[in-house]
Amino acid sequence: MKDHAPRLIKIEIPAGITAVLLSAFFAGAAFAADLDFVKGGDIPAMIGEAGDVPKEFTPVAATEPLPAQPLRDWTVMVYMSGKNDLTFSVRDDLNEMETVGSSSNMNVVAELGTIGPNARPWPVSRVFVQKDDNPYWISSTELEAHDGANMGDWRELAGFIAWAKTNFPARKYMLIVSGHGSGWWAFGQPSPLEDKGISFDDQSQQHISTQGLRLALEHGGGVDVYASDACLMQMTEVAYEIRRQAKFIAGSQESEPGSGYSYDKLLSKFAGLGQDPAPEAVARATVEAFAEAYPAGFRGDDATQSYINSSRLDGLVPVIDAWVAEAMKGKDKKAVKLAIKEVKRFSYSDHMDLDDFMRLVGLYARTPELRAASGSVRDYLAGGLVGLNAASGPKSAGAAGLSIWIPYAYLQTYDALAFAKDSRWDEFAASLVKHTYYN
Repeated sequence: MKDHAPRLIKIEIPAGITAVLLSAFFAGAAFAADLDFVKGGDIPAMIGEAGDVPKEFTPVAATEPLPAQPLRDWTVMVYMSGKNDLTFSVRDDLNEMETVGSSSNMNVVAELGTIGPNARPWPVSRVFVQKDDNPYWISSTELEAHDGANMGDWRELAGFIAWAKTNFPARKYMLIVSGHGSGWWAFGQPSPLEDKGISFDDQSQQHISTQGLRLALEHGGGVDVYASDACLMQMTEVAYEIRRQAKFIAGSQESEPGSGYSYDKLLSKFAGLGQDPAPEAVARATVEAFAEAYPAGFRGDDATQSYINSSRLDGLVPVIDAWVAEAMKGKDKKAVKLAIKEVKRFSYSDHMDLDDFMRLVGLYARTPELRAASGSVRDYLAGGLVGLNAASGPKSAGAAGLSIWIPYAYLQTYDALAFAKDSRWDEFAASLVKHTYYN
């Protein structure tokens, strides 16, 4: 999730008090009003000073073991990494889930990591989400406490997947990873592979790398639908890495609006699909729910969401390689340079829309071979790889559903990605720049 930029948000408190808070979304009550954001944004310190977190903010431990659950059509697993400045946002998200909850056809389970008070500073709870009617109160019970667990470690995510599948069996599975994201690359210390990825954990100062995401899904036995409720994750490099572990992949090319997925809309969409919906129907509903939550011009946000058919990703490589072969002949350097200058970029400006890039190269190419190769890539994207794309807001024009990396300086860690190993895109990317960094 979520937009990194601070914003001023007005919240209606249940008791009738209105609070204006900087930097975070709050679910509700007097506890939020006790936090003083003027002190510089040290969230753990502020929570510690405020005293105990009210029980409506924290799942209450179950008083007895959960009985064995029957086989259901779907289990939706949500890995919610809020051990950072998203701590209040993910609590809001859990409350949104509770407006729909689990049903006879669908389990909804979550691992919720947040920042807590001094008595419980890094609470991590595994929760079976159940319906309630109170938007300020988390009523779903905590089945397991994993306080202090490193949510930036792929092994913690793999363990959550395995726990969910064991305790909430289903015919089909969806995994949503919710937290900060940065596409295939990021700053900071990875765990344990490379420094790119999703699910940032401020306690450990680690996050899950692109390769780590693949390992988590692999060890967890794969899923039918994977979605990133996170910024900038719908990239060719990320999707290709996990193509064997998820049949359909949903996510955003752009930075998501601060509130991320609207889980009440999302789960309502799923419930409306009827008995045992197909994985592609669930992926499509994910995009549709996001589009409904962020219509064009809503709050000034630019929002993107798409889903990808993973079975088509292997076929993208020969089409890309044919294009690279033509581009690297050097006969149409000007066309490539003009395309790079004008292409649709995202919050990380070396993330560029793949379809828009090929459109521009084809537009400016003088050689029929490069023009044809660019058209072939676009045809392949439109021929079933990108299943549904939704882009709203004035700056989202040109966002066609799948990004790719075109660097200003080459990062050698790119070589470790499956897409770099299997395609020639790394050769093309390296040919564009003068410097290589060994990050």
